[in-house]
Amino acid sequence: MNIWPISKSVTVVVLAASLAGCSAGGGPEGDPAEEVRTGGTGGAGDAPGTSGDLTGVGGGSSAGGSASGGCEPGATRSCYEGPPGTEGVGACVAGVATCGGSTEFGAWGPCIGAVYPAEEVCSSGIDEDCNDEVDEACVVEVPVDIDGDCVTASCPPEAPHPIGCAITMDGNDSRGCVANGPGSPDVYFQEGDKCGVGHVGGTLSCSSQQGAALSEMNCTINKSDKFYPTSPSGCP
Repeated sequence: MNIWPISKSVTVVVLAASLAGCSAGGGPEGDPAEEVRTGGTGGAGDAPGTSGDLTGVGGGSSAGGSASGGCEPGATRSCYEGPPGTEGVGACVAGVATCGGSTEFGAWGPCIGAVYPAEEVCSSGIDEDCNDEVDEACVVEVPVDIDGDCVTASCPPEAPHPIGCAITMDGNDSRGCVANGPGSPDVYFQEGDKCGVGHVGGTLSCSSQQGAALSEMNCTINKSDKFYPTSPSGCP
């Protein structure tokens, strides 16, 4: 039998084909090393920390809110539109808003029943302006409309302290006098030195707290010569 010699070029071709087969086959079937390298398929899976359903992101709202920013018709919530820090102070309280509409997501209605700061009412015993103080610096404007001269106007019990005035004295005398003693609710008005004539009109401002004594700065009269004694005897 004749033996033909195998050339080096044939040996190279056989070796190259063997290496190509290993690369394409990825090793023997069931090779554990190959399983470790690939990690298996297993699917894409959910992103870490998610459930795959985003409709509940952020949780539900006890007030009937929704992820779209609307509300469930019929739901209610507390509401307050007053200045910060006044809710729950004095007379100020929150109200209730109701979600209205006939569709899946409605809209919030007006705030009903809320009470906001208001002007303080003298001797009411209520903190109307919601600053945690009752009947403080309460001012009452007392009308003055008195015929004659040498007359007196008085502040009411709920605001017994005179703190100002705006008075017109009808007459031809250039002198005008406003007298008020410390702590007294009574204010005396006099034009010139003749009583029983003329007319005194305007307003007397009274407060629940004592202020500065009446003077040209806080109590105006339409006279060029003004006097502000603490007693009627100090008038000209």
